Amino acid sequence: MIQWTYCPLNPSLEQPGRDVAGRGPGQTASPAPEAGRSGSLAAMEFPRPPRGTVRIGVSMLLAALLAACGSSLLRAPEVPPDPDATRAQIASLLPASVGNRSDWAADLYSALEALKIEPSTRNVCAVLAVSEQESGYQVNPAVPNLPAIARREIDAKAAKLHIPRFAVGAALELR
Repeated sequence: MIQWTYCPLNPSLEQPGRDVAGRGPGQTASPAPEAGRSGSLAAMEFPRPPRGTVRIGVSMLLAALLAACGSSLLRAPEVPPDPDATRAQIASLLPASVGNRSDWAADLYSALEALKIEPSTRNVCAVLAVSEQESGYQVNPAVPNLPAIARREIDAKAAKLHIPRFAVGAALELR
């Protein structure tokens, strides 16, 4: 058993031969209060942690917070890149086989800007890779069976929301 020699919150712990809960030799723990009885945490006695433990824990927490915040405080504020230079960079990264490079660069830049995505080389290359995979840089690529795919998705989402199929069909027929 742990013996405390000093505890201003519970003087009974200062007496020799008493354990952390204030019990003397041969005393056993009292049963827990029943469900209907009012027992509060304020009335319970808890052991006090060793001196300095709390201070060390708080100090470590503050040091971690300062380290996390400090690295961002030391950085210079980022200046947004020049839109013309960014469009030129996007155009230079497009494959040579793409026609209307300046139009593609302008459209991709405006998409990145609208989505608030930084136009870094890594992000631009990711967008270009997806664009090439999905459209092959065709303006209006043909998607086989697109109307059926779209209708299935609409019906599935409507079913999740418990919207009757005839109501969805009627709403889609409105012009």
